[in-house]
Amino acid sequence: MANFEQPTSPRYLSFLKLLGLVVGCLAKFVTGSLFVFNVYADDLKTTFNFTQKEGIGSVFTYMVALNTNIINFHSKHRGLIVGVLNSFFAGSPSVFSVIYYKVLTGKNRFGDFMLLFAVSFAIVDVLCIIFLRIFTSQEITENVLTIDSTKDESKYLKSSEKYEASYKSIKPVLKTNGSTGIEEHSFNQNDKQDESENSSESGVNLLVNNHNGEQLSIKQLLCNANFHLFTWMFVLAASVGLTLVNNVTVIAKSLHLNQYNGSLVLVVPITTAVLSIFIGVISDLFKEKIPRMSILVFACACFVFSQAIILIFGQLYVLLIIGTFLCGLGISALWTLCPAVMSELFSLENLGRNWGIAILLAAVVGLIIQLVFGTIYDAHVVEGTLDCYGMKCINGGIALALTAAVLSVSLGAAFVLKNRRNSSYVQM
Repeated sequence: MANFEQPTSPRYLSFLKLLGLVVGCLAKFVTGSLFVFNVYADDLKTTFNFTQKEGIGSVFTYMVALNTNIINFHSKHRGLIVGVLNSFFAGSPSVFSVIYYKVLTGKNRFGDFMLLFAVSFAIVDVLCIIFLRIFTSQEITENVLTIDSTKDESKYLKSSEKYEASYKSIKPVLKTNGSTGIEEHSFNQNDKQDESENSSESGVNLLVNNHNGEQLSIKQLLCNANFHLFTWMFVLAASVGLTLVNNVTVIAKSLHLNQYNGSLVLVVPITTAVLSIFIGVISDLFKEKIPRMSILVFACACFVFSQAIILIFGQLYVLLIIGTFLCGLGISALWTLCPAVMSELFSLENLGRNWGIAILLAAVVGLIIQLVFGTIYDAHVVEGTLDCYGMKCINGGIALALTAAVLSVSLGAAFVLKNRRNSSYVQM
């Protein structure tokens, strides 16, 4: 990924941005194949004689596609752009699942599947190297604006310059308070009114994204309460989704429902592929009325209901499907809106660093939850076998995931309550 100056032709610039989005979607599609792990987990376990806690694997390799396209497109479309990318990322397991179950039917199916991954990643990585470019880097660093020469230019200045200009343009008036004898400073009300009108006028053609977030050093970031509330909400919720996605076939087998594996593994990818774009568009259109964080708290609640349903009624196929669907709904909102909120809270320029910290923590916590899930599962496996049957095999791991989901809702609600009077939060 490299930074390039803006091409002189607006049409050519738009073409290059859209080309980058297409390549980004391909990159997301291939990296999303990592979440098809549940499809071949049983074959992997049998082939290498793994225990349940040794079959764990998830890597987040989509940052370049995400970061580049968020920067290249205007912030008013941020939910849509992330939603489109997430649709390809989360929807790809459905395609790879079909390939695994229907296309690769030979004895070396597992080996052929791994070869398909290797070739796919190689091709997409080359495309990313060639086509993924940031074309607005100069505009972002300089905050360049197109100004109508017939209008007052002061209202289009950067915030720091605008403050200085407005301060200089307002003439203070000295008057003496008769009762105290102290000189008091006042300002011309007409000037202040003009300034207010200027600041509220619209119609300026912004060439850059609207940056609302704070640029914080890593030390400031780690001491920021909002960062911790938001990040740990995401981390816990994402870990719950990851655990269910990676173990849905294990859960089905434990409950003697593995004959439905072909359908179960498609629920989350299809749900996420369909809903990600919808959620992104809705959040863009109504973010001033329904803040993205409110939708995210609802998403975390979906994980709570999902785990509770599976824990209590998982033996029933229909309710297992419903629980899995709710997990897919939560994943759709979480992975579509969290990158957008992170960029709006803590600046677009630092999105790679900040979002990277969040997904790294999610990977670590997800690994821990899956290790506990696998340990509890293995503790109930009959000696000499690899598989466990009955709710006793999975209820400990599901209960842990349910606890994490409840904590994520609590952290999200705490964030909302803490910031509900903050105007920048309302407009996220």
